[in-house]
Amino acid sequence: MSEQKHHLLPLFQKNEVLFGHDGATGLIACEIAGNDSVKLFARDDAATKIDTVSFQPLMLLARRRLKNSPAAAPYRLALFANLTQMSSITRRS
Repeated sequence: MSEQKHHLLPLFQKNEVLFGHDGATGLIACEIAGNDSVKLFARDDAATKIDTVSFQPLMLLARRRLKNSPAAAPYRLALFANLTQMSSITRRS
């Protein structure tokens, strides 16, 4: 009787904020396709499949901890409607 082995991914690869929640397989690249969309390139047997999908930009921001302050989450997530909005915010800093 052969024993079936299961490959377990490291915990960080299961983080839906960083890696998304779509279980699509074969992804090989992505490319900006507009202000709020991206092209996804994926292997489909011997061919490369290209899909244009909606995209919501995000930034993972580090929090600065103040002296004698209670512990807080070290990061926060900033979501933007599109690349123009994200760009206008980041140019101010």
